[in-house]
Amino acid sequence: MINYIVHYIHVLVAVTSLGVALVFPIMSRTAKTSIEAKQTVELFQKLKFVPHIGSLILAVTTGILLSLEPKLVTQSWFVYSLVVYFLVQVYVAGSLPRRLKNQMVILEAHTEEEVPIQYRLFMRKFLPIEMLSQLLAVLLIFLLVFKPM
Repeated sequence: MINYIVHYIHVLVAVTSLGVALVFPIMSRTAKTSIEAKQTVELFQKLKFVPHIGSLILAVTTGILLSLEPKLVTQSWFVYSLVVYFLVQVYVAGSLPRRLKNQMVILEAHTEEEVPIQYRLFMRKFLPIEMLSQLLAVLLIFLLVFKPM
């Protein structure tokens, strides 16, 4: 019974913490005005603690799951989910804080209502890696929920 509760908490935290980090780029790209773009960046700056706390909770729940079920290490879905999670974490922790700063610099230097072209170009540059990280996040959640293989 405790395994199911810990697993449920684990999946819920994964969805919540990854969701915040992976939805942000979509919100940033869809901003129609520079004010909307600034508000999006400011919102994420306020919420950026969620993925960090989520990572800590995920580490703890992973440890608990491993202590309750040591055989998880032999199951491919679990090993794959650890690898995918690590890849997504490297992207989220490594690139998003710098990107937030750069986005805000571009937006603060802009005084007109429309979103600056530099901002759009900046966002477009990261589109392939964002799409890959979003795909990996969906894969991770699939692995955690359905435990295939």
